[in-house]
Amino acid sequence: MVAKEILNVPLAEDVVVNRLVWNEENNGEYSVCTGYGPLRNLHGYHSNCKVVGNWRNLWNIMAPPRVKHLLWRICRGLSSIIKPRLQAFSDAKSLILDICSREDRKNTSRFSMMVEVIWKNRNNIVWNNEREGLSRLGLQTYFNWQDWFAAQDNHERINGNQISLVGSPPVEGLVKCNVDAGFNRPHRSTNRGLCFRDNMGRFITAGVAWDIGSMSSREADALALKEAVQHAVILNLDHVIFESDSQVIN
Repeated sequence: MVAKEILNVPLAEDVVVNRLVWNEENNGEYSVCTGYGPLRNLHGYHSNCKVVGNWRNLWNIMAPPRVKHLLWRICRGLSSIIKPRLQAFSDAKSLILDICSREDRKNTSRFSMMVEVIWKNRNNIVWNNEREGLSRLGLQTYFNWQDWFAAQDNHERINGNQISLVGSPPVEGLVKCNVDAGFNRPHRSTNRGLCFRDNMGRFITAGVAWDIGSMSSREADALALKEAVQHAVILNLDHVIFESDSQVIN
């Protein structure tokens, strides 16, 4: 009799398989973003790690993401190290955020690029015992910023004109290396770049270089190709196609 009553109990029409549900997300699925918050609150990190500051101005400066991240790290993690050594400002965070808030975007970009160059030079001194002169660091900062700014400007113009540039990948088993050279006429410098990709278009490595002094287009392209071949040798790449936009044929 009891078994018959149990069998007569109506079942729900909408039956779903049991699954784990994450309450912090509306869709019930876990994400690292929403998992980070509860973990910090659980261990009491939120109030201790929060640093007051106008961070929006820092993230909006006109500079590469890696440079903005370096400034953020200085403000958040290195401020206590730099603070005792500063005289004109109370701490590194206040200095950086004040510059990001009051200066125009070009000045903040140049400042941030200089910080990155100085930081890399400091690491080279500590780990490689290599030191660059102050004039060299200043020139490196200027040209790094000029190259990045020109690339951003060119990217905006290409997107505005809706130009699509598609490269042709090599056949299976080959690697393609694109090389190019450019010139900064007002400052008489020659810039070069190279990029290696496999037959699927996946990035392998890249490199840039620049020299004071202007070269002919043929010399600059030849030097860029030479450095690309040297990179291929270092990477032990045997089957490489080198591609350039040079129109000089010999």
